[in-house]
Order: sequence, then structure tokens, then C-alpha cells
Amino acid sequence: MKKNVIHSRFELKKNAKNRAVYEYFNEHYLHIYQINQNRELDYIVDLAVLKPESHYELNVPWNWLIASALAIGAFAGFFTHLLFNPDLKTILIISPILFTLLYFIVLALKQFSATYVHKRVFISRYASYPILEVPFDQKNKRKFYEFIASLEKYIAHSIATRRIPEEVLQAGELKTLRRLTTLGVLTTNQYNTAKNRIFRKLDTLNEG
Repeated sequence: MKKNVIHSRFELKKNAKNRAVYEYFNEHYLHIYQINQNRELDYIVDLAVLKPESHYELNVPWNWLIASALAIGAFAGFFTHLLFNPDLKTILIISPILFTLLYFIVLALKQFSATYVHKRVFISRYASYPILEVPFDQKNKRKFYEFIASLEKYIAHSIATRRIPEEVLQAGELKTLRRLTTLGVLTTNQYNTAKNRIFRKLDTLNEG
């Protein structure tokens, strides 16, 4: 799709393997390009598919946090033992353990930092399924909040100005979900879950 006008752009870059670019263009579309640990995603979403209200999500990798805490506890215990028993034999036995624990602590904290995610999530209009995730940018808080506020406004504007019939919106959402599955943004199981939510909602409306 040709980008005639790019209205807004937000870029997030942690490092070469973790970055994302979001471009709002042609009044009704959002281009998302993401690289996360060598996984590359490049797709376009019609804003009419999304609900204008976003919400925060916090993904905490508890396994790495607990592992690092246990390793720090073990390190403190062995180090304390070494302080109270500074003989050569104890030093030769405990020193390699301390170095190993220290290496593991650094590795665990690094993994925790890499997988800890604070993000803003936009869900689809009918399936209420996450379609767009924007990671929080600690270095550019103001730009992050401005982009989120603008995007929520753009989504509401896209729906209000086009006045798309409900059945067309529903069909469009299904088509979008299917396309995102083909592109690898969603898994087949995620697509089926979202699709079934739409069908259940339609059945409820028809019964009513």
C-alpha cells in the first residue's frame, strides 16, 4: 500500500535486535515494523479494526527474577562463610563457586532485563484480541505518551469519519486476523480463539 501521507511516526530502539517503528499514514492505516530477538514482523493494520481505548500490560519474567534472587542468596551465604573461615582450603573450594554464582547472577539479570516488558496494548473491536503492542520507551516518555494519545484519537476518528456498517467491520476484522496469521503476527491457535470470539458475539446478537 502506497503511503501518500505519513501523519505520525514513533520509533523505539533498545538495540540492533530490539526495535520497532510505527507509522500512521493515509488517515486510516498503521504500519508496524518490529524486530525482536531476530524475529522480524512487518504489517499494516486498518485502524477501524481496533478499539480506540488501549490498556497497560506488564510482563514480568518471574523465572529469571526468582533464579537471580536465589543465586544472590547463595552467593551471600558462601561469601559470609568465606569471611568467617579464611583458610586456604576454604578459599580454594568456595572461590570457584562464588565466580560461578556471580556469572549466573549477571546472566539471569541480563535475561530479566531483556524479557521484562511494559507495554500499551490495543485490542480488536469485536474479538477483543491483542492486535497491536507498543513497548514503553523509558528514554522518550513524552513521545511515547503523545504517540499513544494520538493513536487513540486517530482510531476514533477513522471510525467516525467513514461510518462503516457493523457487518463490514466484522468481516474486515476476520480478514485482518487471517492476514496477520499468514504473516506470522498471530499463531493459528490465536486466530482460532479470536475468530470464535467474534462468532460467539454474533450468535449472541442474533439471539437477542
